[in-house]
Amino acid sequence: MIEKPRLSTIETPERYGGLLICGLNYGLLQGGVPQPETDLKPWAEYFTHPSNSTKDKFVTRLVVWCNWWGISLESNGTPTELNRAISQTNLFYDSSKSFASRSAEEIELAFKRLDAIITRLNISGLFLASTTMAEAARNLLRIGEWKTNITGQFSLRRALAGSLRVAVCPHPRCAQSKADVKALAKEMCQWIGSVMEDYRRKQAEPRPEPYR
Repeated sequence: MIEKPRLSTIETPERYGGLLICGLNYGLLQGGVPQPETDLKPWAEYFTHPSNSTKDKFVTRLVVWCNWWGISLESNGTPTELNRAISQTNLFYDSSKSFASRSAEEIELAFKRLDAIITRLNISGLFLASTTMAEAARNLLRIGEWKTNITGQFSLRRALAGSLRVAVCPHPRCAQSKADVKALAKEMCQWIGSVMEDYRRKQAEPRPEPYR
């Protein structure tokens, strides 16, 4: 495994103190060959930038969910404050294994990398886009007890890890009905609102280089 943490989104001052979206790993196309971890440079100017959204169903599905929640990521084609505050990564940088097949050493290193990103960017909110990561995250990131809401096949877990706000939803590629996802719009909007309050405060405070 690669030891250095990596992001899909380019690091900018706007992302300091923002929201970190973390998937499990890179999707494997039908008939595709599993790929090991590779050290790619960040490519996306912001979360919904065409360089990111046009080739990633993970991103496009999350955009759909945000629309169902009433959370705006773009306005007349321009990224919103939230969109520009988002950093994106995966727990693993490969496309070859399920979470259950990982060794304890792999999982520990993966969360160590994730924690390094959280610390470096002083992240206010961590959105884990796969329930399979929930319990390992709780143990390795020292997260408190989950507050869980469930509607049909959709669930939302929220908790704190110190001052870090953490939320967990099913993976966006899992089939979810609009009604189930939309039913938790109030809870998701409240969580995002709290993250953005922390974000704005951190943006207004003196920031370390290179995030000034």
